[in-house]
Amino acid sequence: MKFKNELFHIEKMSVPTVMIDLRSLAMLISLILLLLISFFIDHIYRTTWTYLIVALFTIAILILLFLQSSMKISIDNEKLQMNNTIGKKTLSKDKIQKVAYTENSNYKHRMIQYIVMGTSVLIIWGIQISNLYESLSKYGFEDGTNVFIPVFMILVFGFSLYRVHSCSRYQKIIKIDIDPGEIKIYPENEHEYQILKDRLDFLMNSS
Repeated sequence: MKFKNELFHIEKMSVPTVMIDLRSLAMLISLILLLLISFFIDHIYRTTWTYLIVALFTIAILILLFLQSSMKISIDNEKLQMNNTIGKKTLSKDKIQKVAYTENSNYKHRMIQYIVMGTSVLIIWGIQISNLYESLSKYGFEDGTNVFIPVFMILVFGFSLYRVHSCSRYQKIIKIDIDPGEIKIYPENEHEYQILKDRLDFLMNSS
């Protein structure tokens, strides 16, 4: 962190964030469509290349989901900047309509969410592993289900459980209203929350 006029600037603090980013959303939809097309081709006309292309798209989707789950936040006297490997979003204080500090419902109900999500993940894992074993035992690698599809489903549900955990570690969240849309920031602890709160308050109240 940097100090200037006795007030610190936040420099690339990694925080779980929820927001609608059109670029990331378009990339995700495109990758899912390409995965479905490649899976269909692989199913009716399997070669080593079609098998690997399915693997490539599943890995790309998982990486994109992971990169979207957290942003590096920087705040100075003039703007809020959020960036990750995919891209960067810069908001001047004029574009921020409101900053609110509210209770984190995910934190409040985290035990129920952990139980439900954990049970669901275990069930999905069991179903996918069973189906994969049955397919490979009956048809082998050449004619059976592409092994990367059930593995992909297992990892997606595992990621969902991780996402629930990362967004429920502290009792308060920061909601930022912008035009258009909304950004939700999920601090991991009291210290991180207080730093973000103090800096955002200063940004919004500075002349």
